[in-house]
Amino acid sequence: MVTATGLHFAYRRPVMRAGIETAEALVALLIAYLVIGRLRRTRTFDDLVTAVALGVLALGALFGAIPALTLEGRADPVVSWIGVGAKLLGAVLFAAAAFAPRRRLVSVGRASVQAASGVVAAMVAIGVFIWAIRAQLPPVASPVEASTAAVRPDLHAHPGSLAIQLLAMLAYTAAAVGFARSAERRPDDDLLSWFGAGAVFATYAWLNYFLSPSLFYADWVYAADVLRFLFYLMLLVGGIREINGYRHRSALLAVVEERRRLARDLHDGLAQELAFISRAAKQLGDPDPELPARLAAAAERALRESRQVIAALATPADEPLEAVLERVAHDAAARFGIDLDLDLASGVRLDPARAEALLRITGEAVANAACHSGSNPIRVVLRWQRGRPCLQVIDRGKGFVPGLEPDPGGGFGLTSMRERAAAVGAQLQVKSAVGSGTTVEVAF
Repeated sequence: MVTATGLHFAYRRPVMRAGIETAEALVALLIAYLVIGRLRRTRTFDDLVTAVALGVLALGALFGAIPALTLEGRADPVVSWIGVGAKLLGAVLFAAAAFAPRRRLVSVGRASVQAASGVVAAMVAIGVFIWAIRAQLPPVASPVEASTAAVRPDLHAHPGSLAIQLLAMLAYTAAAVGFARSAERRPDDDLLSWFGAGAVFATYAWLNYFLSPSLFYADWVYAADVLRFLFYLMLLVGGIREINGYRHRSALLAVVEERRRLARDLHDGLAQELAFISRAAKQLGDPDPELPARLAAAAERALRESRQVIAALATPADEPLEAVLERVAHDAAARFGIDLDLDLASGVRLDPARAEALLRITGEAVANAACHSGSNPIRVVLRWQRGRPCLQVIDRGKGFVPGLEPDPGGGFGLTSMRERAAAVGAQLQVKSAVGSGTTVEVAF
């Protein structure tokens, strides 16, 4: 319709209208996926309702794109009305999410299935109802005379469309207020502020629809369509900021976890050995013939622990596992003046926790074999076994009776290796016999 010379409040652009609806559907799906990720972490009712609302809004936008791509906007009005019903349902759910309590769910999976079932039932009910009254529905674009069809749409609105537009406007108004209040109570949750800002644009969009009835003109682009697109743009900006914030928090948590791991390793290894050395040093005046050997063993273990921690800190994150493994094994063997026979498969990839456990076990196993086996060289094998990485440290030395492992100086070599393997879900086996050598095997 032309309101002044050269001034239009709407333009007939079927492709642009379809593009807007499709972009809105994609944004809604993206933010719904992001909120589902939050839901898995928070396990709260409000995030569940928000994810469901965004999913329904995406469904409504997809239904809205169909008429714009079909017969220049003159598709079956049932399809258009189902899309309108989905948009109204999404608006109501979005408002409900703004006021939903932040209550923890007992079972996220069960609650999600129940919510999805409810949405499916609601959409089926909407579809059945619209199909039942399809004879009374207006066409997607009301018929106009051929002489004016290319200039303006007919603005005689259906009472049902006016009611839907008013209800959607009220729902988004409530959502704007609700999300603004939630953002004040939870200033650390930036996404809520963007939801509230977006709801303001949605409110004005549906007010514009109400004042210039245009809901069923799927081949026309109105000012309300631009305002509604800004609503989804606010959701997208909020989602991007949420992702950036999550990445920042993940980096901080990784640093904290690494510090805790190093503290745990130093406490369980180096600190314990130094504490033993300190206690034993006070007993140097006692007539204990085994004390010098025990002190030497403890000092060696403390030195070994410190070198392993330093190696873990100095290892580049992108260095191949086999290269790091070779260096660790050579460092352990060099301290005892023994040779190595290496057979390391390339391309083995493990997560950081498992890779570190494997390296620490390798260094400990090589050192144990060098100390106790009397074998030279020691063979280290990294290979694939039934599709999983497997490490073997093999010596051909004197061996021992399983269950009666050598434990000079009160050391904890084999015990430490078993604990490290169990901590990352690996299996450690020690195979040995007197006179037949020893094999330490770690399988993931």
